[in-house]
Amino acid sequence: MRAVMLLPGLALLLSVALAQEAPPADDYKPSVPGPQTDLLLRMFRTGKQKLPFWCQVHKDPKVGQRWVVRSVNTAGGAEQELFSAWQVVKVDGDLATVEYDNGRGFIAAFEVDLTKKPEDIANVKRAWVAKPGEKPETATVMDAPKPPPGETKTPDAPEKEKPDEPKVEEFKDLELAGRKWSGKLVTTRHGAWETRTWTVEGAWFGGVIKTVTVSGKTQATTELHRVSTTAKAWLKWEEAEKPAPKNE
Repeated sequence: MRAVMLLPGLALLLSVALAQEAPPADDYKPSVPGPQTDLLLRMFRTGKQKLPFWCQVHKDPKVGQRWVVRSVNTAGGAEQELFSAWQVVKVDGDLATVEYDNGRGFIAAFEVDLTKKPEDIANVKRAWVAKPGEKPETATVMDAPKPPPGETKTPDAPEKEKPDEPKVEEFKDLELAGRKWSGKLVTTRHGAWETRTWTVEGAWFGGVIKTVTVSGKTQATTELHRVSTTAKAWLKWEEAEKPAPKNE
C-alpha cells in the first residue's frame, strides 16, 4: 500500500541510523551529523544515491505540522531504537514542502504536488538535502516506473511475489502520542513475514499510525510518538530562495 512507501520509501536511510532521544515534538531536535554525513550528502547531490519519487502527505497540509515516529527493531537479537520526523514547512497552492529527519545527521526535503493521486505513481517535483541549520541543496530523485502504454498503474507483481489476501478489521481507542485513535487494522502475510498496519482516515502523512512486521524472533515496530502544529523548519529556506548574485 502506498502509505508504507514513504515511511518505508527511505528504509535504506533508516536501516543503519543511530538512536536518539525523543523529546516532545515542539522541542524535537534533528539528528546530529556524523562522520559519514558529508559523503551521504555528496552522493545524493551527484545522483549516486536518490530520494523517493513519492512523498506521502495528507490532504490540506498546514505549515507547522510535525509527525514524530518511534521505530524499534530486534533484528540480530539486539533492540535498536530510532526516532524520525516529518514536518510541513511550506504550502503554496497545490505545492507543499516537507522536511524529513531520517536520523543520519541530515534532512531530506520534498516539494510535493498535492494534486497527484497514488495512481499517478509520482508526486515529488523537486528534492533537497542538507545538514540541519544549513541551506538546502538540490538532490536527485528516483525515476518513477512507467506503466505499459494504455495503463495508468504499475504492472502487477509476479504471482509468486504477491502477499496473501490481506485481513481487514476495525480497531478503536488505540492510545498513541497522547491521543486515542480508531480506524482499520490490515494484516498481510508474505512468505515468512507478517505485517500489521494500523491506519486512521484523516491522520497526517498517509494515515499510518503503527506498523508491526514479524518473522520468527525478529520484529520491527514503527509507531506514532508525538505530533505538533508549531514546528519550525530545520533548513535555511530563506538562503535557498535568495537570487544568485549578478556578475559585475
